[in-house]
Amino acid sequence: MMLDRSCTADSDCGFVEEVKCCGLHAVVGVRATEATRACPMSCGELGCPAESYRADDGTPTRRREEILARCVAGTCTTRINSKPTPAVRAGAR
Repeated sequence: MMLDRSCTADSDCGFVEEVKCCGLHAVVGVRATEATRACPMSCGELGCPAESYRADDGTPTRRREEILARCVAGTCTTRINSKPTPAVRAGAR
């Protein structure tokens, strides 16, 4: 699925999760208007360990609320930030 990742400011960005069964969920920065689109996958009852997430920069986390969407060089991207900032965060637009 092609998603629009273009931006001019952090407020233009949100993210979507590319769900992978029993593994890291890739959290991809996208234009905020695209953030409502899902990347669905049904995993069934696999008995997997707790979910983990991986930001565009490759950093993993188990805490979704640490994921920030930012506009970097005209492209929406995600990264992990363990300290709250006024940047656009998970689910924010």
